[in-house]
Amino acid sequence: MNELCLYHREGIDQDQIVKFLYDQLRKLKDKGVDIHTFIQRFKEIIKDWNLKPSQESVLLEALRHVNQTNFDGAQLYFHFFRHQDFELSVSKNISDSSLASAAHKVSKNEKAIILNIPLSHFCSRSYIPVILSPYESSKLDKLVNVPCFDDADKIHRYKLVHGEVSKQLTDPNKFDVFCREYDQFAIEHDYSNWTPRTMLATDQNRLDPAHAFPASSRNLLATELDSFTIVKRTYEENVVEYTRLGKLVLNLHGYSFNKKLSQHYGKDIFEAGRGNHKLLVSIDTENGGFEAIHSDGNHIGVYGYSGRFLKRYTDKNDIKKHSLHDLPSSMFLF
Repeated sequence: MNELCLYHREGIDQDQIVKFLYDQLRKLKDKGVDIHTFIQRFKEIIKDWNLKPSQESVLLEALRHVNQTNFDGAQLYFHFFRHQDFELSVSKNISDSSLASAAHKVSKNEKAIILNIPLSHFCSRSYIPVILSPYESSKLDKLVNVPCFDDADKIHRYKLVHGEVSKQLTDPNKFDVFCREYDQFAIEHDYSNWTPRTMLATDQNRLDPAHAFPASSRNLLATELDSFTIVKRTYEENVVEYTRLGKLVLNLHGYSFNKKLSQHYGKDIFEAGRGNHKLLVSIDTENGGFEAIHSDGNHIGVYGYSGRFLKRYTDKNDIKKHSLHDLPSSMFLF
């Protein structure tokens, strides 16, 4: 997390920054993202602000989700570029130590992303180019691009695609095309008005895949998602891999993991939508794909990763087995 950009905040009031940090850090933690910063310096900045006690309390509470950055003191020089998009220079907008730590992680093929404050004096570029020069002159310099976003959802998407999708799409060209298509989908899709439980106009017993599994509204994404598979081994290993893959795909579509319902029923349950459009989804850990469930708990069909309809149970015992009985609506996320 870029702590220095807190100093460059003209045009943003303190309430906005406090709310932004609290919401974004909590969201990142909920999504399983490890957050690091130089905590002592961050606390010093908070004191410099002369915040109201209530605001300071909220920020310090947000810091509970953050780990101390441990930089191993690598024997490297870090060269930060001057660029018209950076206004004055990188070091005026982001702390050298934060950027150096992130660049060093990226150079070791670790995933590191910088969280920045929106509307700060920092540039809007998605990547910061950094040259790493070893102290030993016999070793070559290395260029790394450090991702930088001002939104937890963008960070989560980047982590999903570059951390997980890259394992499924090992062809670099296919992966690059997938990244571009998925970024465009994420920009265009209106999650605030998402209606996942929308049935086909031609068949009221089937979900409309464009609504239930919206990433598949882009044909290229649908094709690639349908190609996702696992290397089958033992039954137990297959369950683990189908669970991993199912979680990845549901996250790509925009579903949220419902921890309370998952614990209540002893299986992973994801949720999207509100009211009459709410849809619950569990993962088919035997064959791959998803079990779609109405907000009243009744099973309404099995679907592939792209939302392709696979089957609907007709036998009452099968329907009962795959439904969620006595579904407690108090455990819904939305």
